[in-house]
This record gives sequence, structure tokens and C-alpha cells, in this order.
Amino acid sequence: MQETRSISAIASHFFVTYQDVTASAMDGLAYWPRANVYQAMFDHYEATGQRDSVLDQYLKKLAGFWYNLDFNQYLDDRAWLALAALKAHDLQPNQEYIDHAAHEHQLMQQSWSSKCGGGVLWTINGDYKNTIANGLYFELSSKLFLKTKNQFYLNEAQKTIDWIMNVAKLYDGKVFQDGIENIDSTCDIRGGIYSYQLGVIISGMVNMFKGTNDQSWLEQATQMAINSLPLFSTNGTIREYNSCDLGITNTDCGNDGPLFKGIYVRGLSRLIAITGLTTDTETIVNSLTSSWNSLISTDLFSSNPQNLIAGLNWNGLSQRRDAPAQVIALDLLTSQFVIAGHSYLVCVYSDAHFGGRQICYTSPGYYNAPWNDQISSLKVVAQGCSILLAADGALGGKTKTFGYGEVENVGSDFNDITSSLQISC
Repeated sequence: MQETRSISAIASHFFVTYQDVTASAMDGLAYWPRANVYQAMFDHYEATGQRDSVLDQYLKKLAGFWYNLDFNQYLDDRAWLALAALKAHDLQPNQEYIDHAAHEHQLMQQSWSSKCGGGVLWTINGDYKNTIANGLYFELSSKLFLKTKNQFYLNEAQKTIDWIMNVAKLYDGKVFQDGIENIDSTCDIRGGIYSYQLGVIISGMVNMFKGTNDQSWLEQATQMAINSLPLFSTNGTIREYNSCDLGITNTDCGNDGPLFKGIYVRGLSRLIAITGLTTDTETIVNSLTSSWNSLISTDLFSSNPQNLIAGLNWNGLSQRRDAPAQVIALDLLTSQFVIAGHSYLVCVYSDAHFGGRQICYTSPGYYNAPWNDQISSLKVVAQGCSILLAADGALGGKTKTFGYGEVENVGSDFNDITSSLQISC
């Protein structure tokens, strides 16, 4: 509980400063960074449950964007803002947000090309295909399917992720390179490795699970996150692959790069929000928490305690303290609210004395046993909660109930026979 209290103590001051820093810089930010200011803010409001006049102002501003008169040729730029509109719709349903996203999706769909096996172009009528534009098209398609239940969007999402995985492929089995050039001939994969590519794809996979209830999407997203973390961290703290964010100059990561790891963190947070805290996601949760603890202990400073301005470097001191650095710090702060919101109620173990495999539940309800006929010990962590073990599915057969406390062995009458369970609080 100590970490949760520290988050709450910092959050209100940080968010006020965040608004001051980013709002004053909004007009000076490029197109896609502005879109990510919206996304970072809306995710934070969703995770914290806050609703205030600042949110209303941002929602109104985004709803009033004249997307039909937008002549930006970069399709990834446009997709960022379309996703911000759909996130706004999560908070305040407004058909204008859906229309905005559908308009951008149509432009991207029209840019799909059979060259190099498929994929959308980076720019309208362009000659380059990159991972980020296609990752965003996957996320946008999957989110629109969630909102509309239109099978067309699900088909586009599946087609796009198939192309990304089979044609763009994973570099070293873990991450993607920037994109494909020479699309009229050799289709050469080239370019840098950036964390935000994984962030949008993980977000899209979470949407696919929500839309289809196919558990394999979460399994794939979790494995992708775990595989990528060693490449995007130093001493347990999340960083950019090329370590540009570990420098101390005002040109750290250039104009675009400062936002990348925040988008990566956003994808990880969205994954944790739907999976909860399990042994499978423990590595992800630890990385997010370690990064937050590192940031607040080394690079979140102000001479005025009412103002907290973050630096770009989460693993040490940084001179770069600007709107992009503050945006990604909000993404990281939001991850801590997501984690804190998944407090354990009950944990079950495959072996006696809390050994073997473990899974912890954060919500009351009925569940199939995580490993059929293999539960041997358990902990009811939350007072006022209990767990009923049943020998058969659908709570059938003989049952046994345990209340608050630790149970090193469920007993010879129930060892390794549980097929379903019910958590009540």
C-alpha cells in the first residue's frame, strides 16, 4: 500500500503541472504529438476515474476538429488523432468521434497496396511502408470494431496484423524495424527499432481480445511485451532502444523520439488493465513500477512542491524538461494507477505451501480453474472475501469454502481436484 499512497500524494500536483506545461505548448507541438497529449490525458482520466472541467475542454476541442478539411498527407499522423477521438468516446460517447475515426480509417484503407504482400502506405500516394502506420491501422481497425461491431473492421485488423507478423516480421524475434523500402522491387526491410511500434500493436491486440474474447490475443501481447522489455530497459527502468533518452542534452531523441517510450508504456498499461496481475504479467508490472520509482527518486524535481516537472531520462538526471517529457511521465504515472486498481483478492497455487504456478484474482466472480485438478494451496488476501472450490465445472460436484487467510494445503479431500471456483466479496 505504500506505493499507492505515494502515487496519490504526487498525482494531483503532477497533473496540475502537466496541464500547465502541455497546454501552453499544445499549439507549438507537431500534429502527432498533440494527438498523444490527448491520448495520455484520456487514459489518465479513465484509470483514475477523474472528471473535471479540464477534461471537458479537451473533449470539446477534439470534437470540434474539422477532420474533413485536414490535408495532412501522413497517414500515421492522422491515425494518432483518430485513436484519440475513440479514446474520447470511451469517456464521453459522441458520434462525432466515431465519424472522425471512420473517416481516417477509410483514407488508410484506400492506401492499402498489394506491393510487398500488402500493408498501408506511410503517406497518401507514397512509396514507403512502415511498421508504425500499419500498427496504427491495426489498432484503429480493432478499436472501431469494438465500437461498431462492424465485421469489416475486424477483417481489416486481422489482415493487417497478419501482414505485419508475416511480412514485416520481428527483428531478432522480439521487435520490429522501421519499415520497407523499394516497394516496387526488392521490398527491403530497414530502419531503426522504436518502442512505440510495440505499444500500438499491443494496444491493438488488447482490443482484439475485447472484441472477440479470444484469449490467444492476450497471450500473444503478453509474450511480445515480455520479449521486448530487455531491449527497452536499463537496470529495470524502461528506456528507448538506442538510449537516446539517457543523455543530458536538449536534443535527446530528436523531435519525435521523446514520446516513443510513453506510447510503449501506454500499451503495457492497457494490457495490464485487462489481464490484471498474474505470474504471466509480473515482469511487465515490475518494469512499470521500477520505472516509476526511478523517475520520482532521480528526475522528478521542482523548487516548488506544487510543481512537478519530469525529465526525459527515467534512469537518472536529464536536462530535457519539456512537454513531450511531461506527456510520457503522465503515461508512466497512469500505469501505476492501473496497477494499483488491480489489488489481489485471492491467489491460488498449484503446489502446497504456495509453491508451483500461481494466479491471483482481482475481481469476484465465477472462474474455471486455471489448471484443472491442480490447486493445492491458496491465500484469501482481502478481508470479507471467500473462495469456493468445486470438484466439477460450473461449480458442480463436491465443494469446499475458505475465508480470509492463508491455506498452506487445501486438504487431502480437495488436493488437486478443483475444476471451477467462485470468489465472493
